[in-house]
Amino acid sequence: MSSEDEKTLEKFINAQKIPYAIGVDAGEKSTKTYQIDAYPTTYLIGPTGKVMANSSPQAVEEAIKDARLYFQQELTGKLKSYKTTLAKKQYGKAFKDLEKLLPQLAGTAEEASAQNLKKDLEDFAKSYQDEADSALKEQDLVTVIQALQQIQTLYKDSPFEKQASDQLKELQKNEETKNLFKGSLVLISAQQLIMDDKEDKAKSLLESVSKSFPNTALAKQAQAMLAMISKKK
Repeated sequence: MSSEDEKTLEKFINAQKIPYAIGVDAGEKSTKTYQIDAYPTTYLIGPTGKVMANSSPQAVEEAIKDARLYFQQELTGKLKSYKTTLAKKQYGKAFKDLEKLLPQLAGTAEEASAQNLKKDLEDFAKSYQDEADSALKEQDLVTVIQALQQIQTLYKDSPFEKQASDQLKELQKNEETKNLFKGSLVLISAQQLIMDDKEDKAKSLLESVSKSFPNTALAKQAQAMLAMISKKK
């Protein structure tokens, strides 16, 4: 959504080769209605019109992932209790319980549903792991840390949590990434401060990261966030 006129917007879309649709917000009606004061701001609106999530594109993507996992299938019989576990985002507990339950369901009508749910949980954990692995290749340790910490939170006491924890420990041992790891944690703290409307405190942290890690993806992320704060003001 943009408040620019159609011709200006069309030139921008063509120049940037943007593949998705952008609506014209004449008179900034939508901007004011949704109280947008920073860019980019993304909203996820459910089929009933309810706002399911609003924040950064990443936060909305997490909401989409959760919705896909939770609503993918109807849970009945012995699987019905898993609705509560999934709603609480206790995916590690659900996975371990399913491993114990599956032998009891062998040859029953519920076996296929249980197998599908187990695969959903595995795929969901893998989506975070793939995100971390891809970000690591780009030296984007902020995304790596956040993705692995999500696995730790969602999949407590499971093999997925152990793998994520081991990878985080390894990053802190590696001489090449040790300092970048510390800087990434500072950047994550700054992100939280911005979300809490404490931009002044976040600004000092971001300036520190930008100076301490020149010519890195970390510095570029810090500079982009500083630019966002300046634009917001």
